[in-house]
Amino acid sequence: MKKLFALILLAAIFSACKSKKQQTQNAQDCPDKPCTMMFASVPVRYADKNGQPVSVKNFKAVILRTNEDITHTDNHTGSMFTVADDSDRKKLTEAGDNILITATDSASNVTRTDTIKVAGGVCSCHVVRVSGPEEIRFN
Repeated sequence: MKKLFALILLAAIFSACKSKKQQTQNAQDCPDKPCTMMFASVPVRYADKNGQPVSVKNFKAVILRTNEDITHTDNHTGSMFTVADDSDRKKLTEAGDNILITATDSASNVTRTDTIKVAGGVCSCHVVRVSGPEEIRFN
């Protein structure tokens, strides 16, 4: 019985080490490429129908693939918000993930929901907008 317990314990230890090694190898398997020291972000600007900035509230950004909330509450100024930045890079895929963004016009209380595709990934240097609007207008 002791031998069986020891064997099971040993197998559990080896499998834990193997899975940890696989996680760290993903970053090590990246090809060498030069990356800049800049900190990239993907912003979105909210405007009225004439293109004038509008103040919005309740901004939220969620990666649809994982349903993870990546809202950056400290990175906004009235009408400009950060959808994703380099701190989110490893949460995103290199092909890009759709990020659902929602915001409410502070004056009219109208809510807009849009999708912006942002690429990142373990091997990427920075996040980058793949598709989606840079400016969202409330009508």
